[in-house]
Amino acid sequence: MNPLFPEDLLPLVSVSNISTTLTLNPDQLMGNEGKHSWNYNENFPNEFDPSDKDMKSSEKSYDFNFPIFAIDRTLVISIQENFLKISPIFSNVISQTLVQALPLNKEILILGTSDRVAVMRKISNEIDTLEPPEFVTGFIGSLITELNLHNAKYNFDAIIVPSEGPTGFEKLNLTIMQDLIDIFKNEWNYLNIDSKVYTEQCYRHWKLAGAAIGAQSGLYI
Repeated sequence: MNPLFPEDLLPLVSVSNISTTLTLNPDQLMGNEGKHSWNYNENFPNEFDPSDKDMKSSEKSYDFNFPIFAIDRTLVISIQENFLKISPIFSNVISQTLVQALPLNKEILILGTSDRVAVMRKISNEIDTLEPPEFVTGFIGSLITELNLHNAKYNFDAIIVPSEGPTGFEKLNLTIMQDLIDIFKNEWNYLNIDSKVYTEQCYRHWKLAGAAIGAQSGLYI
């Protein structure tokens, strides 16, 4: 889990998961040669190409699961991205489906990283503190886009922090980690969790992870 949610301190309970499956069949895709507008090799590297007529018929399926945890009345949905294994198509489909299932009367907090922002940025259905040429991609970018398309229905806040490294291998520096801990350390007081102990545990998990947050893009309801 994300270092901000230490499992040995917070009462995390696994309640469900988000599952998605991709089935690739070259026989079905062969008839669409020249019609698909996206780069197949870019989205699914090292797999068969639907335009390759010499490729033998073989169907492949890929399953991906992402956990949903509960901390008392808070749901934590964690999407672990990895550009080497998971196509951006998954992020788009998951974000679209997730937004349709979100309750309208709950507070929504989105936490994500980007190597294209200079400092911590906040985004909501009312404000956007990104400054050109800053931008957000991946699951978080797709999720924020979907929520903005329905901004009359959902109230949300997003925190985007600067990171280093490609999608799935982001690293946060000490200053950014401190800023995030300061935001969350008092959230769990009602559970009788001491903020000092929480801070120490977050730092410990952050160091154990090699200062890497592991692209744990999160949605907190």
